[in-house]
Amino acid sequence: MTNLIEIIGENNHRISFQDPVYREDGYLSFYTVEIAAFGLRAELKIENSAYGDDPSNFFEELSEFRNGWEGVKDIQIGSGDLIMRAKCDLSGHITLGAKLSTGYSPPSWDVEIMLQVELGKIDALSGKFNAFFRQASNN
Repeated sequence: MTNLIEIIGENNHRISFQDPVYREDGYLSFYTVEIAAFGLRAELKIENSAYGDDPSNFFEELSEFRNGWEGVKDIQIGSGDLIMRAKCDLSGHITLGAKLSTGYSPPSWDVEIMLQVELGKIDALSGKFNAFFRQASNN
């Protein structure tokens, strides 16, 4: 059972997906995303829409590019509560960004982090995200 995914960068900066909440039918309703770096910690509860993409789709797409890709790949969850971006350089390093946002009307806040991840770790992350988002329906 996967209840926590941590993507850890230098200096223990991290993006965490945690606290999944499932409906009785097994559908993932909510999860929490946490960004932590240099004494900063921000978290936001994200509603998992049945009609949009989720981070498992994003990481599955990235895992299809065995030799990297050109440009920036991104995904927006909900109305911009979570935005993830990935850019791969020629040496197989991925700059992975995550932005949490509470909206555009005051009071609001945004937090964004950029981490470096090796291309070779994307397959494992894709599997973890698939288990996190699909686990209740697989039981």
